[in-house]
Amino acid sequence: MISKIQFLSNWYFFQLCSSKTKTGFKKITKLVKSGFLMMIRIYAKVSLNDSVFLRDKNQFI
Repeated sequence: MISKIQFLSNWYFFQLCSSKTKTGFKKITKLVKSGFLMMIRIYAKVSLNDSVFLRDKNQFI
């Protein structure tokens, strides 16, 4: 009986304590929902296109 109670209390402990991976995933999903990561992706895409344009422009000079 005691081992069963210990097991259940440990199970609840592990249920309540979240791992680092789980908390990191929750933070990422919150950022995605707020649109923050979407803005970073668009900015990176625009800067990549600008660098390709500048490289092509310098080749013709």
